Amino acid sequence: LQQFASDMPDLLDAGVDGFLHGRLGPALDGPLAEQIAASGAFLVPNLGLGELRRERVASDSLLQEIVPQSVVDRLGDSFDQRPQTTSSAEQELALRESMGQLLEAGVDILLGTDAGAVPDHFFGYTGHRELEIFVRLGMTPAQAIEAATSKPARRLGLDDLGTLEPGKRADFIVLAENPLDDIRNTRSITRVYQNGSRVDRDSMRDSWLAR
Repeated sequence: LQQFASDMPDLLDAGVDGFLHGRLGPALDGPLAEQIAASGAFLVPNLGLGELRRERVASDSLLQEIVPQSVVDRLGDSFDQRPQTTSSAEQELALRESMGQLLEAGVDILLGTDAGAVPDHFFGYTGHRELEIFVRLGMTPAQAIEAATSKPARRLGLDDLGTLEPGKRADFIVLAENPLDDIRNTRSITRVYQNGSRVDRDSMRDSWLAR
């Protein structure tokens, strides 16, 4: 379902649980944010889909670690050949104001991207970038981390995920630097555990970089 901010009041009245592509901007103002909060709905901004197309992501060292060199080269060539656009200061301000209204109203904001559904929008990488956008627009790093962990798990009814607690699945990453100091420190991954077992990241990296 493709919705715009103007559609949200009627959809809330109809009982929707939440919104994907949250349509941050002037139309998502304080009263609408309060209506979303009052209804108990969540919102997934999904801002990176448009924003990352304006960046030369092929130059990002994080992306270079997770895709073959041939893909990096293709992404760089594609970016260099298309007309470049940038967002305006007015657009940035509108996003910040809209995010601020949502946070003030207490709306549950969740991390989500179009990874896997859109070509060259990669799992993992897009999630890190979305968190960086959240913080740039006014979230604290702690709020951004909750948007990626405990809140989505609770909303999806995944009682064994989302937080580090006895009895839950041990799916987590170990970082070298504190993301509460700088959200980009989520990139400083030293170890990954899935269901309690350490993932062999070196072997995985070697296999896909060799392709």
